[in-house]
Amino acid sequence: MKLGVTRELPLDCQSLLAPYFDVIQVEEKGRPMTVDELKDFVKDLDVLICQLTDAISDSLLSHAKRLKHIATFSVGVDHLDLNAIKKRGIRLSHTPGVLTDATANLAWALILSCSRRLKMAETFMREGKFNGFAPSLYLGLPLERCTLGIVGMGKIGRAVAKRGESFGMKVQYYTRTPSKDTEGKSVSFNELLATSDVISIHCPLSSSTRHMFCRNSLKLMKSNAVLVNTARGPIIDEKALQEHLLGNPNFFAGLDVFEQEPKVVDGLIDLPNVICLPHIGSASQWAREQMANTCIQEAMRFASNQKLLYEYTL
Repeated sequence: MKLGVTRELPLDCQSLLAPYFDVIQVEEKGRPMTVDELKDFVKDLDVLICQLTDAISDSLLSHAKRLKHIATFSVGVDHLDLNAIKKRGIRLSHTPGVLTDATANLAWALILSCSRRLKMAETFMREGKFNGFAPSLYLGLPLERCTLGIVGMGKIGRAVAKRGESFGMKVQYYTRTPSKDTEGKSVSFNELLATSDVISIHCPLSSSTRHMFCRNSLKLMKSNAVLVNTARGPIIDEKALQEHLLGNPNFFAGLDVFEQEPKVVDGLIDLPNVICLPHIGSASQWAREQMANTCIQEAMRFASNQKLLYEYTL
C-alpha cells in the first residue's frame, strides 16, 4: 500500500508508518500544493493524509483511482467534497477534541487583546508617544460587566464559554443544534448580535453559515463590540467587516482565519481596530502533535483492518 502526506507533519510519520505501508511519500514544498500538483500526487495513493488547505474535490478524486482512506489534519471538513468521498466508498477520519483548548485559548487571547486595545496601545509605545500615565488612555471593555455571545456551541464554543464565566462574564449563545450541559442562555441570532459585548465564532462553515456576519448583521452589533473569529474565514463577509471597522473606530475584530486564505482584503491588516493572525488557533505544540498522531494512528488502523476511532460519518 502507498500513503501520501500533503505537508510535513510535526511528527516523524515516515518512521512511524513504515511498518504499515510499502511506500510513504511526504510532500515538503513548504506550501500547499496547486490543484495540478495535488492531482498528480494522489493518482496512485491508497491512503491520503491531507490538510485543510487541500481542496479534495470530485474532480481531484477522479484521479485517485486507488484511494480508500483519507485522514484530514483538521476537525472541520469544509475543504472536502463529502458527497464525492461517499460516492467512491472512501473512508474519512478527522481530528476532533485534541485542539479544543488550544483554539479556545487563542480565541481568548484575541478577546483580551481587542477588549483592552492592545494593538493601539503597543503602536502608541512603538511610536514614542508615551509620556506617562493618563487617566483616559486606551480605555477598554470591563469584561466582568460584559456579555459574551458564542456562535456555535460545540466543544470549542463551550470551552470559550467556560473561560468567559471565569472572567465573570454573562454568557449567551446561538446554535442551530440543541446542546446539553452548556453554559449560558440560548438566544436567537439577532438577540445575540444586539446584546453581546463580545462575540466569538465557533460554528462550522456551511452554506447556511457562509457570510453569516454580513453588513446587515454587523449593523445590529453594538458600536463598541468585539468580534472574534477562530472558526472559518468565509463565515464573515470580509469586505463588509472592513467597511464596518472603518466606520466604527470603537468596534474591534480579532481574526485568525480569512475568507480567501492566505489572501486578506487589501488594507484590513493595517486598520488599528483589528488584530490579524495567520491561522494559528490550534498551534500549541501539544495540539498539533496530537493532530498528527491522530492522523497517523488512523492510517495505521486502516492498514491493519482495525476499527477507525475518529471516522467522520458520511
